[in-house]
Amino acid sequence: MYIRTSYKASLVIALAAAVALAAAWGFIAYRSSVLRDQIVGLEEKAAAALARGQRAQEARAALRETGAAIRSVDARFLSKDDIPGFISLVESQGAAAGVKADVGSIDLDEKGDLSELKTLRLRLTAKGAWKDCVAYAAALEDLPYAVQVDALALSKAAGAAGVWNMTVEMTALVDLQRTDETI
Repeated sequence: MYIRTSYKASLVIALAAAVALAAAWGFIAYRSSVLRDQIVGLEEKAAAALARGQRAQEARAALRETGAAIRSVDARFLSKDDIPGFISLVESQGAAAGVKADVGSIDLDEKGDLSELKTLRLRLTAKGAWKDCVAYAAALEDLPYAVQVDALALSKAAGAAGVWNMTVEMTALVDLQRTDETI
């Protein structure tokens, strides 16, 4: 009986060890499964955060580009404060082209809603050689503002050889809400 008791005890110990090993293996498998799920969740969160960061960078870049484009377009419109400088620019373009230019009349249409662009009408005269008058007309069309030459007339000056008179009617767009700080 002694052998049987020791055999039974050994069998019970072996079974207890097997059950303990199985329980340990099950615990380790369960724990690794939980950790793997947590790792996958963290990887997904990290990927989502990275994607949000990339989208945020793309959005910031788009805003910078859009802001620059808006500032570029806004700079083409005069503000009310820009009008005196614009008139000086128109007259100085004449001097640069070799003609004597004078702005004869200015009319700013301020009626209606302030959110709308307004029209600044200019009527100017110039006197000079044919090529200089043509160069001045081209310079007026190339001004860095939203301008339009509505009418242009050239006539030979009476009594002066090679001198031409030029009359120009032009419009520029004015944004009454824009100030220099908004650009």
